[in-house]
Amino acid sequence: GMLAGLDPYSEYLSNEAYENLRLFTEGDMGSIGVKVRFDENQHQWVFSEVLPQSPAAKAGIQPRDYLHQINDNKLQDDQTQQDVDQLISGIAGTQVKLIVSNQGRRKHAITLQRSLVEQQSIQVNVIDGIAVIQIPIFQNNTEQQLLSALASSQQPFGAILLDLRNNPGGVLTAASDVASLFMQDKTLVQVHDRNGIQEIITTHGKAPLPTI
Repeated sequence: GMLAGLDPYSEYLSNEAYENLRLFTEGDMGSIGVKVRFDENQHQWVFSEVLPQSPAAKAGIQPRDYLHQINDNKLQDDQTQQDVDQLISGIAGTQVKLIVSNQGRRKHAITLQRSLVEQQSIQVNVIDGIAVIQIPIFQNNTEQQLLSALASSQQPFGAILLDLRNNPGGVLTAASDVASLFMQDKTLVQVHDRNGIQEIITTHGKAPLPTI
């Protein structure tokens, strides 16, 4: 109740919720082996793909089945694809509770374990001399992953474009580490409390790629 009066981004984390958040930013992302999309004709979220031998397939979920709820989140038509994908995904080894139905028949609950590890590695695609790098999430090893991806590129490049589409965020210091690859002695973020500036986050160290 107290936190609801602050802002939309403040929430209480129990010990379990905090541990899940920590694992999310440091651990391996897992899935239940499905893809979900919103069917405009039926006004329902449906399973568009179910991987063979996946946790979802073993539980009896089939393509075209309806997905009504993920944990405590009831799915509506105003939710985005990114919203639903983030609710389904999580740390490998954790569980997710779904409310599903066979194309509109009786709803039932299924609890699945996210046992399939999703590769969150950083990819580099050089296009016309520009290295396009997709960063799926900011984790503690993002800086090392980015440098390794650049070092393994077989094509020369003179510029870098960071693709952050569908990136849900993650560890703020990891984002600072990435920015510090290209900038030196620059202010990145000002974190404010109700009394003014609480913290200023700047780039750190000597930028190894200052001219890119």
